[in-house]
Amino acid sequence: MRCGMREVLIDISDGSAGFAGELLYSARCEGASEIEAVVLTHYHMKNMSGISMLTERAIIRRLILPEPVCDSDLSVCESLLSICQERGVKCEFYARKNGESIDVNGVELSFFDLVELSRSDHPVVAFEAWLGGRHAVYAGGSSSEGDTALADALFLSDLAVFGSHPPVYKVPFEVGAGGNAVFTEDALASGCLADVAIGGESVILERDGSYSCGNYEIR
Repeated sequence: MRCGMREVLIDISDGSAGFAGELLYSARCEGASEIEAVVLTHYHMKNMSGISMLTERAIIRRLILPEPVCDSDLSVCESLLSICQERGVKCEFYARKNGESIDVNGVELSFFDLVELSRSDHPVVAFEAWLGGRHAVYAGGSSSEGDTALADALFLSDLAVFGSHPPVYKVPFEVGAGGNAVFTEDALASGCLADVAIGGESVILERDGSYSCGNYEIR
């Protein structure tokens, strides 16, 4: 999400040099001169290579991490702290709890419960963001099934973004999005969002595309 000349990145953990390069090129093309913060919602081995490449190639002010809850979390966390100490990036921690919010450069973020998948080694994430009175909701593919809190948030949203972690639903996701909506190509291809009702405009987000909604810039 872009705020003025700075960007806030959430869960950028692809881990590949190519992805890091595309991300930074896109940010600079859109006028962002630095990355205000990278926020992670969970720990994964890919975080280490992804954050290492980003901090090497871009100005990153802060890395915001959830408090570790297990030994594997702690191992990745210690590696990230070492990278940031070496490159002068400030690290902060927050308690990753459902419904609690954190403020990142004027963007208020609140997270829904993580959803663990047996076929994946990392959880699926959903979160809300508030900026300048606007309310955006990001719904990771499988995090929606049976989650009434997320369904309610989507109904009240100005902007709903449906992420690309399909197909993982047991049943199609039936929900109403209050404002505009953005669908990744993968989310649409899953066939599980056929019954999503949109109150505003809907946009298909291609890999290199972007979508602007008021104070939000979503890639």
